[in-house]
Amino acid sequence: MKQITSTILEAAQRHARAEYPREACGLVVGDSYRPCRNEAADPMQDFEIATQVYLDAEATGDLPAVVHSHPDGPHAPSEVDCRAQAASGLPWVILPLDAECMFQPITFDSHEATP
Repeated sequence: MKQITSTILEAAQRHARAEYPREACGLVVGDSYRPCRNEAADPMQDFEIATQVYLDAEATGDLPAVVHSHPDGPHAPSEVDCRAQAASGLPWVILPLDAECMFQPITFDSHEATP
C-alpha cells in the first residue's frame, strides 16, 4: 500500500471534523486528499461517493486509497466496509472521531485492520 502521508491524513481529518456528525468521505489521488460529497441516503450512518467522481479519480491511474469517517464509532471496519473494500480492491482508511477527539486512523486491506 502506498504510504498515506501526514499531509494527506491531516487534510482528511480536517474534512472529517468539518462534516461531523455526518460521515465524511474522500479519495487519496496521487499525493493529495480529495474530499468528496457524501451522496448516501443517510450520511449520518453511511457514505457513498458519486460514481463519476470515483471513475474520474480512478482514471488518473493513481488512486491509492478510499477514506471515510466513523463519527461516534465504531473504531473498526463494519461488515459493509469490509465487503465494499474487497470489491474496490483498494486499501481503505477509517477516521474514528467523536465530538471531542480524533482517534487513531484505521487502515485496512483484505479485511485486516491496522491502527
